[in-house]
Amino acid sequence: MSDVLKQTKMAVICCLCLFFQAVVPQILFAAETSGYYYPAEWEDHDSLWLGFRTSREGIEYEPVLRQMLVALTERVHVNLVVESLNTFLDKEEYLSSPDLKPQNIAIVPTHSEYFWLRDTGPIFLQNARGEIRILAAPFTRYRSLYDPQATLSIANHQKFIDSMAQRLGIAVLPADIVLEGGAFDVNGAGVVILSSTILDRNPRLSRVEIEKRILQLLGQKKAIWLGQGIAEDPYGFSRITGSYWGRGTGGHLDQFVRFVNKNTVLLAWVPDAEKESSPIAKINFQRMHKNFEILSESTDLEGRKFNIIKVPFPPLTTYNYTITKEFEPFYKKRHLDLEEGDEIIVVAAASYLNFVVTNNLILLPVYEQNRENEATSGRDECMLKVMKQLFPRHDIVQIDPLRLNWHGGGMHCLLQQQPAPFP
Repeated sequence: MSDVLKQTKMAVICCLCLFFQAVVPQILFAAETSGYYYPAEWEDHDSLWLGFRTSREGIEYEPVLRQMLVALTERVHVNLVVESLNTFLDKEEYLSSPDLKPQNIAIVPTHSEYFWLRDTGPIFLQNARGEIRILAAPFTRYRSLYDPQATLSIANHQKFIDSMAQRLGIAVLPADIVLEGGAFDVNGAGVVILSSTILDRNPRLSRVEIEKRILQLLGQKKAIWLGQGIAEDPYGFSRITGSYWGRGTGGHLDQFVRFVNKNTVLLAWVPDAEKESSPIAKINFQRMHKNFEILSESTDLEGRKFNIIKVPFPPLTTYNYTITKEFEPFYKKRHLDLEEGDEIIVVAAASYLNFVVTNNLILLPVYEQNRENEATSGRDECMLKVMKQLFPRHDIVQIDPLRLNWHGGGMHCLLQQQPAPFP
């Protein structure tokens, strides 16, 4: 054999090796995940997984959680994910209350501090035969996948997901990109909306590569990337603008946009007349206009435009806070630009779109009707009217989630849904 033929043969072998190294793992992964998809949230649920903190902030959250449980256990089985039974608020007495249905509650102690299960809980996938799998996307505590501080979080979260899967006897499908539950939403017909926060969490991958992987993982056909989220949802505890500060995820979708059926999407909106009412309103006005433009130019799989319904922001809720000498080191340790004597305005991450849909029931945020001696703008009623028109067969329970909003989330952020088996 001539040297030229030998070199050609070796080159072909090398190319084949590179091909199999690069392509075969992807083929195997596609075969493993093919047929599984993330169902729309308005489809039937077998159960809900609810983060139920039972220590520290739990006492503060408890009134909201209680109202949620009373409403939910009428329609769906609820798995209460608690840190420990030792810290539960007197389990027997709590569950024996006449307004709860204890037969629809299971307490799941995890020895983990996960509370916002939309982002930390198991993401359930389903196939055409009704079989269930759990998608195990790494959770980084809202940091980049490559942040050194994310490493421990990823390891602990994987143990948590594995324990849930073992409890249910469900196989786990691994994922190598960060995909928080609040960062995507599907229309139940092959389209997924994606948050720009996903790009921040996976900075070494291109948007094209991230989109390709997410479509494969979630069993979707088309992605729509939106811009920035609401101002009230900054990354961590950070400055929004000027003296306004807030706590959040950096821009999750369930604070400003939600599919409600395969053709209709709700978008939080600031009218022209209100855009100068505060620096927060001005930011939201600009961001939501950009998102409206993106949605207006988008189509479903059949090429049809979406019906975009604009819904109000809740009234801006804030409190004034002065940095004390006692807590100045706390902020300095976290590299926050705050010193003793600084006066800041803390903004609640309030949103009407952080609602819950399950088994002919909606838990809808309400902000005005429970406030005595305050003038109302009619926004609660406006949102209620919209939801009644969209979900005429659902019962709607309005709950004030402000205690959650101060910590950067809402009712939807607490829950992950487990699809119902097919009949």
